[in-house]
Formats: sequence, structure tokens, C-alpha cells
Amino acid sequence: MTSLVCVRCSSETRPVEAEPSSNLCADCGNRILRWLREIEACFAALSALPVHGGEARHAPGYGSRSPARDDVIVEMDPRSKVDEYENVGALAAITLWTRIIAREREIEQSEHVNMPDECAFLRSHHGWILAQPWVDEYALELDEIRRRLVQLVGLAPDPPAGDCMRINCSGHVYPLPDASGVRCRSCRTVYTGLDLARLHVSQGVQVRQ
Repeated sequence: MTSLVCVRCSSETRPVEAEPSSNLCADCGNRILRWLREIEACFAALSALPVHGGEARHAPGYGSRSPARDDVIVEMDPRSKVDEYENVGALAAITLWTRIIAREREIEQSEHVNMPDECAFLRSHHGWILAQPWVDEYALELDEIRRRLVQLVGLAPDPPAGDCMRINCSGHVYPLPDASGVRCRSCRTVYTGLDLARLHVSQGVQVRQ
């Protein structure tokens, strides 16, 4: 069942109409397509070769350094997990989404996995994905993957605009797509109007245009 408002950028004080047969507005839907292109491009630029003069990650207690960049290998391995429950590598995470969609749509997929084919599959089912109740979770994970890959290939990541003020939340806030306020990436709290003004006074947060 689709929503009347965008589940990503709407707030109680500023509802944004979702596209027909979608849970997202046109801007958020197009942003997902852009993130897929960025993920594919950054993934193609990854190199597991150690950076000259840099320190490679290795297990505590071992004196020798890894001959390759372990953080990049994790992102490139379709089977990789940093731990048991989360922090799945980029290719593994994207593949999980394509398998979920293929199963729900009863589509048979090749056992061979590569990032261009996985991203192409997601783009080909983009309209159907936007109508699913989990599209916000999907978009959030794509954005997290994109940011990690951007850092690994040496591009400047988007800096946070400040810290969330909600009790028991240690997340950071980032500008909304329309620059009307900020949203916490952890608890999803949106700060607009007076709440944004309080955040600005307490932390000096300025919404980037």
C-alpha cells in the first residue's frame, strides 16, 4: 500500500506529496537512481592495493601488516560481513536487496554476482521498489553504502550539520533535500521551524543550501 506523502522527506509540519503509486516524491525517487549510479562508479574505482605510506588494517596482536586494504576487500566481497548482524559489505548488501526483490517478484537470477548487474537489476525494478513499504529502509542503506564508497575512493563525504538533541540519541543531523531543515540519520527526527532554531542556537547549525 502506498502513502499519500513521501516517507523520506515529509514531516508533520511540512508534508510532501508522494508520486502516484509510490511512497516517495519525485525528488527522493530520482535521488535513489543517482545514488545507484554513484555506488556503481565508486565501486568500479575501488582498489585493494594499500595506499603508499598508509597503514593497512590488521588484527590486534599481529606485527605484520596486511598486504591489501582490508576495508576495501570487505566492500568488494559478495559474501562479506564485518560482524554477525550488520555492516555488510557494499556488494553483499546490494546483492541482498536484489535477492529479496527477485524472490518477491518470482524472478530467477544468475549466481554470478557483480555490481553493474546488481545495480542494473535495481534500476529495472525502480518503480516497483518505490511502492514497497520498506523503500525508506532501502534508500537509507543505499545512502550509507554510497557514503562509505565515496570515502574509500577519496572523495569528500557530506559532513553532518550538527548533533541530534533527542535524549538517548547520539546521531548526527543532515540537511533535508529541500534545505527546509535537518533530519537525524539515526532516530529520523526532523528539525524545522522553532525546533531548527533551537538546534541552531544550541549548536550553531546552519542548513546548507
